[in-house]
Amino acid sequence: MNNQNNVPNNNNINPGPPGGGGSGWNWVQIAGGRNIKGTLDKDKEERLNLHKALNLKNSQLMEELKKNKRLQEQHKQLQRKHEQLEEKHEQLQKQNNMLEKSIPQLEEYYKEKEKKKSMVTTLHQVQNEVEQIDQRAKLLLAKVEPQLQKRQVIMCTRPDLWQEVFQIQKDLLDMVANDPMEPKLNLKEALDNIFHYENYCVNPDNPRDTRNGRLMWLYLEYWKQQITLQKHKKIEEVLKGTDNFIGGCG
Repeated sequence: MNNQNNVPNNNNINPGPPGGGGSGWNWVQIAGGRNIKGTLDKDKEERLNLHKALNLKNSQLMEELKKNKRLQEQHKQLQRKHEQLEEKHEQLQKQNNMLEKSIPQLEEYYKEKEKKKSMVTTLHQVQNEVEQIDQRAKLLLAKVEPQLQKRQVIMCTRPDLWQEVFQIQKDLLDMVANDPMEPKLNLKEALDNIFHYENYCVNPDNPRDTRNGRLMWLYLEYWKQQITLQKHKKIEEVLKGTDNFIGGCG
């Protein structure tokens, strides 16, 4: 067997010979062992930190995937709503064109048939009343549009200001709820749809563009078409001699 004490140059762990020389144990080796232990501990700590960092990164990636999935679903819903509104817009446009062509013919027909100046007078009166309704509706939309623009700009530039966005939405709903034009245009339901489906920055590449957004502009165009359509329908009712039309215009 190896005799650990039988080594040259007095490199052993036995006490050295008398005389104060001490043993020949190599203390550098002991210090080196401590350094190795410190290095292993440090390496273990680094591996733990790396494991924690990887777990955190994995959690962040999972959250990002969930967020992307939600955004994709919202985009699909918005696309479906967009397609529905496009179809409705086309229908309204066709109806509007038909009414535009039919109104002059109906006006001439009933003038010749009735030959009553009272009908012409009534027509002018109703036209004036319809124009007033038309102006009130356009004035309301002129108030709604800039608030929707402001809401979209805030979501694109300051997404942390959700409290301000909620306040704008509340003010808009309160405003239309007290307006007589709301039932004619169904503004509240439309605004609820905008707030639900368009609750993010539609065009983040151009966040300060006042034309940002998509659904809100479709509804604004739809409301304008509705105003025109209802205006023509009311005139058509007068031309057909609807007796209670004037009373229903107020």
